[in-house]
Amino acid sequence: NVGCLTEVVLEATDAAARFGLAIDPLASLGLPAGAAISSPECVQSSVGAVGQFCWDLRRVLSWKPARTQWGSKPLICFIASASSGQTRMRCLRVAVQRCTYCFGHSETLQDFTMSLGNGASWLQIWSANSGIVGMPDQIQPGVPAQLGALYYPRAVRPTHFKNSPFIFIFIPALTAIVEQSDTLRSLGSRFLVSPDLLALVNPDAAVLAGVDGFLQDITDLCIMPGVCENVVS
Repeated sequence: NVGCLTEVVLEATDAAARFGLAIDPLASLGLPAGAAISSPECVQSSVGAVGQFCWDLRRVLSWKPARTQWGSKPLICFIASASSGQTRMRCLRVAVQRCTYCFGHSETLQDFTMSLGNGASWLQIWSANSGIVGMPDQIQPGVPAQLGALYYPRAVRPTHFKNSPFIFIFIPALTAIVEQSDTLRSLGSRFLVSPDLLALVNPDAAVLAGVDGFLQDITDLCIMPGVCENVVS
């Protein structure tokens, strides 16, 4: 979750206790922005002809995803190598949950929504998290809070074709009929929320389609529906 610290323990062991080991990120992929890996920690070692070597090694991957990484699914790979020249690779794909956020210590709903801007209201989050949010300025830090609801866009349906009546060949001419799909702007109008706010909480959609592009390559979206803060009785 964005704002939450995620840690993954990486450990390599030589069962025969004969060779020294190392664990490193795959250079061609690297680590996601903001992620870090700890210094090697030797769990068990032995003394050989060339001195002491570590045959049970541990490192820890730490990552606190940023807001720009909502909805991302980076692939992270690591190489465990032995002094014998043998290597092993292991990969994991980390899905950053959409529409959730972990508040930091002393961070309030007002602080967060003001940082979003674009009409974001603290009432949007307060009403969706009655179980973990008491007063707007008293939030449990480190606990994922919902920002809104997940919405599944209407993707552009498969293109339909019809025969052209004016060309008579073995392969008839085809005319495409493309049907309309959701865009961030159309969803903003439907749910009474700024399309720019939708772009902020769905950065991958904004990169792929912008505000007015069809969302055919997006499987789900975070919607922070608009609220009426000033009610006249």
